[in-house]
Amino acid sequence: MVTLSEGVIAKARKYLAEGRVMQDALDDSVWWIEGSRQGAPYRVQIVLDGDGTVRSRMCTCTHGKNALGAAQCSHVVAAATKMREGAA
Repeated sequence: MVTLSEGVIAKARKYLAEGRVMQDALDDSVWWIEGSRQGAPYRVQIVLDGDGTVRSRMCTCTHGKNALGAAQCSHVVAAATKMREGAA
């Protein structure tokens, strides 16, 4: 079981509440999260197995780049939450 800090969860909730989480139009495993800093949005990819189990999760943020396919940053949490809600 993954334990997330309250800070990570709070940031993910903020991204969702502000409408910053968008699914890619061509690849439903890719999500775009607009960060609070200027620049390009973060690219999150969540790959599922056939049974819906997460095989890998990656993000282009600094934390995500260092996580070797197991990112647990606020961007991945926000994308996973939106994915779980079934909202595209």
